[in-house]
Amino acid sequence: MRLLGRGGAALADKVGWPKIVDRGRAALRDLPARTVLAGFSLGTGVADALLPERPDTAGLLLLAGAPITVARIRPGLRAQLHVADPDPEFVPAAAVERWTDGMESAGAIFEVYRYPAVSHLWMDEDLPDHDPLAAELVWDRCAEFLRFS
Repeated sequence: MRLLGRGGAALADKVGWPKIVDRGRAALRDLPARTVLAGFSLGTGVADALLPERPDTAGLLLLAGAPITVARIRPGLRAQLHVADPDPEFVPAAAVERWTDGMESAGAIFEVYRYPAVSHLWMDEDLPDHDPLAAELVWDRCAEFLRFS
């Protein structure tokens, strides 16, 4: 699996945020209302942006990124956040804390998983930062989350 990596922000600047969100919207167009929204790194913001348009979303699965807004979270929404610990450049601890506080305030059902001593996209086996043990753990946790979504 090849994830976007560190060039994601540069690509987003080139393509433009509205176009990126529109592409996500188009990808979801024919999927069931109870689809789980998932995002990697910059893609966590796309999932966050599309959540209000999909009120029946079955869950929110965020990897290597924490959306800034949580005002769109409905009570009872199931969610998981998986982040490197620490990841100050891409996912500062304060962002995780804001997300956690917002999820609690909204009444969401969520888990935060921190993976110590890994890099931002430790899940990508094509990158030198790949951590096979941590990657296996995140995929197992995601599979378990999806089984109940």
